[in-house]
Amino acid sequence: MLRSYIHLVEPVSIDEGYMDVTEVDMNNDAVSFARSIQDRIIRELDLPCSIGIAPNKFLAKTASNIKKPMGITVLRKRQVNEILWPLPVIDMHGIGESTAKKLETIGIISIGDLANASPNLLKEKLGKNGVRLQNRANGIDNREVDPESIYDTKSVGNSTTLPFDETNIEDLEKVFIRLSKKVAARLDAKNLAGRSITIHIRDANWKNKTRSKTVTNRLYKEQEINQLALDLFQASWNGDPVRLLGVTVNNVYDKGESVEQLSIFNFEEHAKEEPILKLVEQLQGKFGENSIKRGMKLKKKPSLESKTSFSKDFLDDHDHHK
Repeated sequence: MLRSYIHLVEPVSIDEGYMDVTEVDMNNDAVSFARSIQDRIIRELDLPCSIGIAPNKFLAKTASNIKKPMGITVLRKRQVNEILWPLPVIDMHGIGESTAKKLETIGIISIGDLANASPNLLKEKLGKNGVRLQNRANGIDNREVDPESIYDTKSVGNSTTLPFDETNIEDLEKVFIRLSKKVAARLDAKNLAGRSITIHIRDANWKNKTRSKTVTNRLYKEQEINQLALDLFQASWNGDPVRLLGVTVNNVYDKGESVEQLSIFNFEEHAKEEPILKLVEQLQGKFGENSIKRGMKLKKKPSLESKTSFSKDFLDDHDHHK
């Protein structure tokens, strides 16, 4: 319904989203335009909604929460210090209980305190998120309304339909090696790791089976992906002919934002790094905890690896052969 007004609509959840109405001809009357949308939704869907009108996404979200369930609120940047600053930080969109408690330890109680705090102090306490939150508290948010954001990567996978029904375990293992290599390459290209793995099996009668496993360590290396996939397959395969195999790493996230635990797969790697870790610890003991930190791998340039969702390919293929 919202896209009937303009294509710049970004869904956030099943009942919430952003619209960029910059190019909509509304005769300089944003409130009347918003009311027409609100009336249409209640009339056609019998759903009440609140609408926030503002120059950016953060302020629009904040405004939409002010008058519920059927309010329309305009929030201008110049009103931030008057309307937002007196409120407690926990009331600010993007701040939960954990962050609010951290801010309280450095004397930040209200949104105004956050807006006017020392940027260095916030960065020390919350990292880059502290700077981002301070910008929000000052009404600064440069994010664009992105209609494609709903398709952000949640999983990375690869599948293959075999040329004939296969029962030879050695040949099936070779397929898993190829699939794991492709999945690992796509994860590396995007600097991603995952928290779980799923294998997909389709037999000669087009019956589909999936098996999944959650892991404690970040999952991105070819060897680990292949071993886990094989373990899942061997535990579930009953010897029936196989027509399709797939491997997917799920719940992916940026590798730079995680800490890796020790496992039998990465023990050697960690052992080699032990002298470096000891040196870092010594320097931190002498000059302070924040004097030196391990760096993170920079994101690579966009890869030509396929961005097609494995799940979509798999289901489309399945539907096609029903």
